[in-house]
Amino acid sequence: MNILISFADNNFEAGRPNGTLNNWSVDVVFESMADRFENEAVFCLLNVEGLGNTMIAGEVKVEDIFKVMPFDNEIVAVKLPIEVLNEIADYISASGGEPISGATFSDNEIKITNYSEGSAYFWVITSDYLMNGGDNMKFFEKRTETIYLDALMRDVMLKFAEKSDTLVWKDDKRIHF
Repeated sequence: MNILISFADNNFEAGRPNGTLNNWSVDVVFESMADRFENEAVFCLLNVEGLGNTMIAGEVKVEDIFKVMPFDNEIVAVKLPIEVLNEIADYISASGGEPISGATFSDNEIKITNYSEGSAYFWVITSDYLMNGGDNMKFFEKRTETIYLDALMRDVMLKFAEKSDTLVWKDDKRIHF
């Protein structure tokens, strides 16, 4: 647990509607899986409550990643009808914001970066916990297909941190109210 794997120039903090830990976590999960869905509408949605401790600037050790992601959540991809996008937008609005990557939220609308007009469905990369209704994300019940991506979120985060000399800190605002 005390093995040094990376470095952080800044604190990474979870928050609503946006947070730097939100952005790092969701980007890592999204980037690790999005290429499997080339030419399809896809984004990543996680939850603020699923993120543990703040990562403090300085050395990043294995234990820090375990504190950020203490759960054995598996990454899944969920195919949903396009109409469900409005339900997800309503959920994000009601919750005050959730971590997203590959999309933005403003004016109670989610805009998927690679969405093509006329698509009848889209994919959401998320955790098995959320897909199964965790944090009251009941819209996942309307899924038409599920792909288990055979990776734990924590393991993906560990691999990304180990590959990086310094963790990528992004404070861009993806959720706008």
